[in-house]
Amino acid sequence: EFRVYGRLLAWESHIFRDMLPIPQPVEIGPSEGCPVVNMTDNSDDLCYFLKALFDYKSTRFFAPHPASTNVDIICGILRLSRKYQVDDLYNRALVHLSSGFT
Repeated sequence: EFRVYGRLLAWESHIFRDMLPIPQPVEIGPSEGCPVVNMTDNSDDLCYFLKALFDYKSTRFFAPHPASTNVDIICGILRLSRKYQVDDLYNRALVHLSSGFT
């Protein structure tokens, strides 16, 4: 379970902007007063995607090459940033990944 600030998600992605106002089924209703959105993404990918999104200016994931960031982490960020159309994050992850092959 992840708790994130919905407005940032909506700001960064029109997919989230469109998804968040949709009423959810009662069985997955609010958790402690917070709206709940059920997502089927890999939890590790989602964790790294959200960390990268919320800590965008950090060098945690995208330090200059060679960074210690595992390629699986970068690929997870790429998958979800493409899926949810977070173009800036996708481009940043792609540049980081491709820098290892030049």
